[in-house]
Amino acid sequence: MHQWEEEVQLVVEEMRRILCYMDWRSHYWRSLVSKREVLDATVNEGIAAYAEKQAYIAQMMAHRFSQRWLSVLEGHCIPPDWPVHYTSSTPV
Repeated sequence: MHQWEEEVQLVVEEMRRILCYMDWRSHYWRSLVSKREVLDATVNEGIAAYAEKQAYIAQMMAHRFSQRWLSVLEGHCIPPDWPVHYTSSTPV
């Protein structure tokens, strides 16, 4: 039984780390926009749009993961220790 409880703790921690990684990934993509400047404004806009799209994808993946995992965890009375913005029903 103790091994089972430890496995549950490990899985919940892995879930938390995935959500934190997706947060980092989203911020990382947004930070790349200011690191690269091209003289052509159209290219700059394209780079910014691509980075924003990648950041949005990371945010949506994290939100979808959290909503699916949260319903399972709540069904088993397991309170997750996640960032608060992942315990709400609306995406960031």
